[in-house]
Amino acid sequence: TADISWTGDSYIYDGETHCPTAVVSNLVGSDVCDITEITGAAKVVGDYTAEATKLSNKNYKLPTNGTQLRLFSIKPADNDNFKVTNEFTYDGESHELIFENLPDGSEAIYKNPATGDYDPTYVPSITDAGEVEVEYVVKNPNFNDVPGSRKLTINPKELGITWGNTTFFYNGKEQIPEATFTGVLTGQTVEPVVTPEPEPVEPIPDGMAKSILTGEYVPQEI
Repeated sequence: TADISWTGDSYIYDGETHCPTAVVSNLVGSDVCDITEITGAAKVVGDYTAEATKLSNKNYKLPTNGTQLRLFSIKPADNDNFKVTNEFTYDGESHELIFENLPDGSEAIYKNPATGDYDPTYVPSITDAGEVEVEYVVKNPNFNDVPGSRKLTINPKELGITWGNTTFFYNGKEQIPEATFTGVLTGQTVEPVVTPEPEPVEPIPDGMAKSILTGEYVPQEI
């Protein structure tokens, strides 16, 4: 009966297939006896059993006392290569956190502030400019859980501005340029508020003119 020596009983998930290796350790003289088949190879996280099932030398037989078996496991890997986008510019649309480069099978589960629990049915989002704190945990059966938090933020949209006439002639009334915003979203209205209000233009008395040298009123020459 062959004595079997095993190597390997724990692996970290890497997307590859893993299985312990084994050799016959009680060969006689110069005999050669290879273990030509081991079943039970595995790829995903879990606990498994490998079994040596075939030998290359008919002068040896497999044991039946359990040493032909090998328990092994594949452990979760760290999941730290993903990116989270949490900042946007107001566009009238609803936004939520965007996770990129997550391994297949990953899921972000958010903490529901109303219950304090992580809720697979709850997905926080905002539409208007502002921010909200979002807590989450990224889960994947082949990776360690990754808890985290981000401020989901929508920044105000920057508008362009077009000014109307900026040159006026005195008419005794307050005058101010008109402004129009550009880049306003379709269906929305944004009214400009122009400040400060202009100071009234001081009227020039009849028959007088303002000296450019002294700033004082002098009789107007005809």
